[in-house]
Amino acid sequence: EYLLQQGIQVFDSWQEDATEQHPLGIDWTSVSKHNFPFRLRQKPASNNALGRIKFMFPNSHSVYIHDTPGKSLFNKTRRLFSSGCVRVEDPVALAVQLLKDQQWDRRRLEKYIEDHQNRAIALETPVPVYLVYITAWTDADGDIHFSDDIYNHDRRLLIALLKRSPGHSFYSFIAAPDQPATVDDSPAF
Repeated sequence: EYLLQQGIQVFDSWQEDATEQHPLGIDWTSVSKHNFPFRLRQKPASNNALGRIKFMFPNSHSVYIHDTPGKSLFNKTRRLFSSGCVRVEDPVALAVQLLKDQQWDRRRLEKYIEDHQNRAIALETPVPVYLVYITAWTDADGDIHFSDDIYNHDRRLLIALLKRSPGHSFYSFIAAPDQPATVDDSPAF
């Protein structure tokens, strides 16, 4: 019943001509993470997990930029609520900006969205998309900031860098608030 309540459709395959199945007619005990032949798709609606707009761009990870029904999440300091996709606080404004040369304005786009149909609008001029993952940065005052490495990329990057430069030693810099940085040559891991 959860799938029905959430407006999630079940198709019998990933093929273009896949047949929609009724969720209550499927023997769910016969499926597993290794045996799941179904494709799931949530219908356009206000409770859709991707919100009202999804911006697709070429990538091999099924990552999207999208709206969200959970607008309150933007008030949180930490926003680790997605599976790699990027939520946009005002996706209509972003869409209007991307489509402005194609004669779209906010009113026209809102009207287009209101009918809850799944439709695509192609950009006539492609826009490059760059997603950058950083865990350390400096602000305008030169202060260093760090964030949690939720994807564990820093360790893999450090190991790769050390393998490429075997003759170099690794130095970690330690700085206390209001103190100059010091060098610590102890092993980092």
